[in-house]
Amino acid sequence: MVADMRRFERLLKSRRYPGLRLRAEVIAGEDHLSVNPVALTRALKWAFPARPAR
Repeated sequence: MVADMRRFERLLKSRRYPGLRLRAEVIAGEDHLSVNPVALTRALKWAFPARPAR
C-alpha cells in the first residue's frame, strides 16, 4: 500500500499541475481500513483550524 501511494505521489508531482500542493504521509500503526478516520480528522483540522478561545 505504501509503495503504491509513493508511486502515485511521484506521478502527480511529475505532472507539475499549477497550484497543486501535495503532502503525502505514512501514518504509523494504521492499515488500509483504520487510516481513514485518522486521515479524515487531519483533513478537517487542516480545512477548519481551531479558533482561539474568546
